[in-house]
Amino acid sequence: MMAAAQPRRAARPRLVAALLATWRESLPAEEWRDLDVDSLAASCAAQLQFGRRRRRGETLLRLLYEPSSPSAAPAPSKAAAAPQGTAAGCAVLELITEDMPFLVDTLQMAAAQAGLSIQLIIHPVLSVRRDAAGRLLALQSGTPGGAAGGDAGGGSSGG
Repeated sequence: MMAAAQPRRAARPRLVAALLATWRESLPAEEWRDLDVDSLAASCAAQLQFGRRRRRGETLLRLLYEPSSPSAAPAPSKAAAAPQGTAAGCAVLELITEDMPFLVDTLQMAAAQAGLSIQLIIHPVLSVRRDAAGRLLALQSGTPGGAAGGDAGGGSSGG
């Protein structure tokens, strides 16, 4: 069942709940138990806001960073603040795009080559419905009819 976006005010909590459920499905139970679900729900809401509009073929990418100290923060134009609950000195990479073979593997290899360690990967593949302007209307887990209709979204955090 898709989480519909009408009426608009009621839809946001349904979309957050639907996205959180797909995040839960994408992780082993033992990893999920170690996470702060309230912080994850806030991260879901932030990612929905980030991905509220995306046209077919467009890739949305952002880096969120929680500095280990105020002086370690990058210039504001380079990275936004990380979601609440992100450990100091860690970054969160958020990517919303059509599902692509080997995308996660490629990102993991690039991180390793840069000397970064990945602490957590949340990689749901979603079936989404958007209007003609690319606004998110509904989402659910999976890609009925193939990956062309789906978004790959989620985040990786590492330090």
